[in-house]
Amino acid sequence: MRYPEYTDPESWTYKAMGTPPGEYETYNMIADVLVARDPALWKPTLPPNNNWRNWPNAGYM
Repeated sequence: MRYPEYTDPESWTYKAMGTPPGEYETYNMIADVLVARDPALWKPTLPPNNNWRNWPNAGYM
């Protein structure tokens, strides 16, 4: 999602909300695995956070 950042009353720029995908280790790792066609390159250092217990309000959206 993008939002305007006003620098003065007559001009603004658009900025992205949140963290860009390239700053996550998994994004770059997925690209490396796909380009090299080598699943052995998949070695994340962070624990997964995709368990339903990590998103308690997801069922109420």
